[in-house]
Amino acid sequence: MESTSAASMPLINSAETPPISLDVPRKISNANIDKLVAAMARYKKDFEMKIYPGAAHAFFNNTNKHLYNKAAAKDSWKRVKGFFKLTLKS
Repeated sequence: MESTSAASMPLINSAETPPISLDVPRKISNANIDKLVAAMARYKKDFEMKIYPGAAHAFFNNTNKHLYNKAAAKDSWKRVKGFFKLTLKS
């Protein structure tokens, strides 16, 4: 599997493009979000950013009661399924 840097990974969303879910460790601040937004604008990428307040890294992991965030997991899974429905062809 080829390694991909975060800078080269597309984060896109509009009416025709899918959401991307990110789970950010609590120890990482949101200090660089402005740089991400600026880069997306510079490269003319449509995207949607969703921050789940209080959600820790691995918030989707329902086998870890300390990290799992049911509301965030439910919403992000809904968004992922919407992404798949929009982009995957059967």
